[in-house]
Amino acid sequence: MADRYWVGGTATWDTTVGTKWATTTGGAGGASVPTAADDVFFDVASGAVTCTVAADTTSVNCRSLNFTGFTGTFSHPANSTVNIGDATAGASNIALLMPATMTYSVVSGTTSIMLFKSTSVTQQTIQCKPGAIMGAITIDGTGSSYILSANGFLQTLSGVFTLTRGTFNSGNFNFTTGSFSSDNSNTRTLTLGTSTWTINGGNAQTPRSWNTNTNTNLTYTTNTATVALTVVSGACYMYTGSTKNTNGMSVTRTNGTWLLVGTPTFANLTCTSISGLSMSGNPTITGTLTLSGSNSTTGRLYVSPDQFGSNYTFTAANIAFSNVDLEGCRAAGAANWDISAITGLSGDAGNNTGITFTPAATQTWSGTSGGNWSANAWTTRVPLPQDDVVISSAFTASQTITANMARLGNNIDFTGSTGNPIFSASGGVYGALTLIPGMTVSGASGMTLYNNSVGATTRSFNQNGATITNSGTWNIRSSNALSTHEVTSTINMPNVTFQFNKGIFNTNDNTFNVANFGLTSTNTATVNMGTSTINVSGTAPVNVTNTAGSFIYNGLDATINILSGTGAKTFAGANKSFGIVNYVVSGSNGSLTITGSNSFKQLNFRDANNARSLLFTAGTTTTITDGFNVRGTAGKLMTVTSATAATHTITDTSNSIDLDYVNLSYSTGVGVNGLYAGANSTNSGNNTNWYFNQRPSGSFLAFMDYI
Repeated sequence: MADRYWVGGTATWDTTVGTKWATTTGGAGGASVPTAADDVFFDVASGAVTCTVAADTTSVNCRSLNFTGFTGTFSHPANSTVNIGDATAGASNIALLMPATMTYSVVSGTTSIMLFKSTSVTQQTIQCKPGAIMGAITIDGTGSSYILSANGFLQTLSGVFTLTRGTFNSGNFNFTTGSFSSDNSNTRTLTLGTSTWTINGGNAQTPRSWNTNTNTNLTYTTNTATVALTVVSGACYMYTGSTKNTNGMSVTRTNGTWLLVGTPTFANLTCTSISGLSMSGNPTITGTLTLSGSNSTTGRLYVSPDQFGSNYTFTAANIAFSNVDLEGCRAAGAANWDISAITGLSGDAGNNTGITFTPAATQTWSGTSGGNWSANAWTTRVPLPQDDVVISSAFTASQTITANMARLGNNIDFTGSTGNPIFSASGGVYGALTLIPGMTVSGASGMTLYNNSVGATTRSFNQNGATITNSGTWNIRSSNALSTHEVTSTINMPNVTFQFNKGIFNTNDNTFNVANFGLTSTNTATVNMGTSTINVSGTAPVNVTNTAGSFIYNGLDATINILSGTGAKTFAGANKSFGIVNYVVSGSNGSLTITGSNSFKQLNFRDANNARSLLFTAGTTTTITDGFNVRGTAGKLMTVTSATAATHTITDTSNSIDLDYVNLSYSTGVGVNGLYAGANSTNSGNNTNWYFNQRPSGSFLAFMDYI
């Protein structure tokens, strides 16, 4: 254990001895490079020089680092670590002391690290340069105890403060970090006192602004501290882990969006003037839960579950709400949950229990002109999510209604309107949507049609001949397995991705003309396709996903036509059974990739004018029950192969395969009599149980020519 003083002038602190170090202030150079047991000093005798930390993570070590009297610059570049601490406490119990006289130059972020790693139980002080930007700071010493002294510290958006082991005490000073991480099971303690801890880094910099997702052996001592989430760019992610009492800590979020995950206990939880709070957990608030929008019709706070259709519980002693819309909330605790008369009134976006909302009231569009949804003179108020909306005006020519709010109302009905209005659509509809012939729906951001009832109800969408030029995504969402959405007319949205994800969806045998057709489910869902014809022209024409729950797809009598369009296309079937699927392309050589082990009544892939490719995911089995028809022409073969250099399997259960003029590879055929690729087809290798000649006489089945 020794002292080391910097006397090396402008140079790099690395493993080279040289003349950089002395044993006394201003002494002769040539002393050994500091070890983890040595106290390091930069003082007035060091001069107004620049010391640069070596760009590695192991060469810079000391027991403590003291810059008292130093007037030079300490440069801390990227990919370098200053390791501070050993089994004993630093001189005068100082771990780090950075006075105002020095300059600290750092590449703020995650790779310029101050690592405090003492294992001494003696409390040691950390004093950062006032106003200096710090890089990453990590406390990682078993049994260690560190406290801020004289001032707090400041990190930029990408700076990370990590508590891995030991105790961190704020000393009641305020401080700012880009993010905080303590996601482990080591023994560690947060002592925050009366501090305000500002978190200013968002998801553009770090995935989680606050991460104590694994909070085993994490202790919060009694405090009245506030964690202020001031993230500006992007969303703020706060992962608090399973049940954990923060012992008096309050949390505020005042801008941007916020995802709160976990089941913490806070003294107060305040969420104001932000665009959305997503919940994945059940927090308990022993003081006051404050939820407030920006006091305007277009700036209402929306509090919803992170996963659509799920729910969360707020247990609160007191609440203070204004301009708020709630979805999926289970209200609990001693608070008075009658929010019917709050400032800006309360919006019931569905799937809530234990709350008294503002009573629903039908709102009718006033006048014969268009305008913004929020600025129109409605019957009594701008519609809340629970309010039915009637638009039955005799519009004058060229009138546009612009949906400039996120949540537009419950049942929205244009029946009775004249004058061919334009509806510039966006936002959510929480009931039925009824359009009329002659009107146009425009816009690029799409719409969401909700059925957020707690029980079994049905919501409908009636396009009714309206022209839809919208180019966004139209989501059809039900909050539970019993809720139904149905379409009651032909759906003609050639530029729209139409997507359903939960509950029951009935097409009622209607025809769909859309860009892409998505059936996505993470919960229980039933899709009843009936005898519908689905015409799709996008690059992801059919996208079925099922990551969890039970997804029932009743589509054996439906027909899916994949129409002309540029570029490669992907049919994501998620191992479901489909009816007739036709890939009809004219004037394009775009390929079609089929993912999943799916079953098809018929799969038709034919083109007399273009050589195209039909690709299957390697390792999958595609079952054909009534016809696999792939045909090209001389010089324009259809390629059938795997998406990667491994085999797929095609199973013919009805001896109904009709192939010719095909370039076949990486395919295993399964059939009663083997599978026939056709006399004019090419064997490009890695095929099993395929015969490259015509099917024997008497077994050929004729099929329609879909070209």
